[in-house]
Amino acid sequence: MTYGISKLSGPIYRIEGGGNIGGKARGLVFASDICNRHIRQDPIFEGLTRGGMIRIRFPKCFVMTTGFFNEFVRKTGLERRALECKNDADVMRAFLERKGELDEAFVMALSDVSEFFARNGIPMSARSSGKEDLFDHSFSGVYKTVFVRNNGSKEQNLNDLKDAVLIVWASNFCMNARAYRSKAGIIDKEGMAVILTEAIGRDYGGLFYPFFSGVALSRNGYPEKGIPRENGRICRNDGVCRLAIGLGPGAVENESVFMFAPAKPKVSYHGEGWTESQKYFYAIDLLGRFPEFRDSETGLVRLPIQHFLDYETALERETGTMSKRLLHALTSAKWNQDTGQMEEMCGLPYQPVGYSMQYNFKSLLSTLDSAVPQLIHYLSGWLDRSFLCGSDTEFAGELNPDGNMDLVVLQTRPHSVSEARIVLPEVNAGNVLLEIREHDDELKIRGRSNVTKLTDVLFVKNSVGSDDFSASSSFIARAIGRFNEQFANSGRRYALVVPGRIGSKESSLGIPCELSDIGRSSVIIEIGGGEFSEGAHFATDLEQLGIVSALLGDAEAAKKLLDRGTIVDENKHFIHLRYDGVSYACNGKKLMVFDD
Repeated sequence: MTYGISKLSGPIYRIEGGGNIGGKARGLVFASDICNRHIRQDPIFEGLTRGGMIRIRFPKCFVMTTGFFNEFVRKTGLERRALECKNDADVMRAFLERKGELDEAFVMALSDVSEFFARNGIPMSARSSGKEDLFDHSFSGVYKTVFVRNNGSKEQNLNDLKDAVLIVWASNFCMNARAYRSKAGIIDKEGMAVILTEAIGRDYGGLFYPFFSGVALSRNGYPEKGIPRENGRICRNDGVCRLAIGLGPGAVENESVFMFAPAKPKVSYHGEGWTESQKYFYAIDLLGRFPEFRDSETGLVRLPIQHFLDYETALERETGTMSKRLLHALTSAKWNQDTGQMEEMCGLPYQPVGYSMQYNFKSLLSTLDSAVPQLIHYLSGWLDRSFLCGSDTEFAGELNPDGNMDLVVLQTRPHSVSEARIVLPEVNAGNVLLEIREHDDELKIRGRSNVTKLTDVLFVKNSVGSDDFSASSSFIARAIGRFNEQFANSGRRYALVVPGRIGSKESSLGIPCELSDIGRSSVIIEIGGGEFSEGAHFATDLEQLGIVSALLGDAEAAKKLLDRGTIVDENKHFIHLRYDGVSYACNGKKLMVFDD
């Protein structure tokens, strides 16, 4: 049994099983071609890479075409069974149970790819490439990516890779994918390709991860005129980048990470120089030392950031030299009351008395010998011109022993959201139940909507920081999911009013909802949650699905809206309110909820 293989672009290869390579692979090939044909010939690019000190490259990867998926699903009859499943675990179990029915040529290709990477001691990942990364619907984070250690026997590595591919395939039928397609009105008959790619990073004491991962949007959600900050002004085309130590989920999930504008890395993105710091990082556990932290779906461990600090500190003691990763990533600071300024020190592996520590990559972004933010902004500009719209790029960075850096482009896609002109109705002040406006110094609203009837509101009573919030946040998320299901094919529209940040994996920040838990909502109002997590997959999906999001300082501002509704149900955590004769509209600068 044989299979066909051909080169697509650079280190990207196609393994032929019929069908196509899917949206994610097309985006990667597109970006690789642009880089090889145009960018590398540009003298500006040569200057930004500091004569090769920073190397831009693409990962070695093999794309298994959609035909393999389509034939497997057809032969096993799994589509019907998967769509009957009520949760993700049952969907994945249904696929894994049919592992023995994988096509021989497909298994041979998996084995050869696994051996190719194993010979070089490289872990790998299986990533989806289906009907995603479209112009107006990116399916950000909807499908699974699974990492495998690839450091066992040939048989074990192959078995792990089979499981990884089957989980990726199964995610085409999981709850988030169904919710996204239903909300967007998309019917998917193309199937799913899979990208088998090298994992980017190095072995740090049995944990494999890159120095940092990031996601960059060429256009942020701020107004064209920008928003003033204490040391500059952030405008829409300055972009936004989320940067995190470790593997990619740290940057793209709705967690605390460092954010900056690639065009203006020295300007504080959120208006203050000292914000929430990264608390966790993601890695491949090569030695299986942290089973309690391992996610069985992704194959990754999510560890407290202290593990990174402990390893780098031990390495410093062993070698007698300062860790360049700590120097570039970690800043300690305290407020000096005499000078009225923040005193900062980079790279200290301990917390001095009176100082706070933050992983804000200050040295990496602001020193003269680093061109990382400029390179990100430069690449985004090329992609914007090629896509004829904004762009969204995922990447990873690794410091090499020689002091140079690899910046690896992992994914690119067009990033487009509606900018339709919405004319808000004139409403008497007495009929306005809730109004949220964009301020000069804050981003308060995302999304747009014409005048639409609002029939229900689900108000979550708990507040972020309350004694029982962390303990009950997961329960609240699942309860919201059950409420959300009531609106399937109902024709009714509901608003969700929640404390903190919706979709956050950190219970201290908000409620850990999945897209499938809130996919039928029309408006989401976050109370006391700070600013939006721009660039995170969750935020991108909400905006592209037409769900209006708004920030509210405190619950008291929503009192008039709550008083207007009729209570349908109430318990310790929720109030469900029903409305008649109430509508909402949003033009991207102002959200109004009002009596008709």
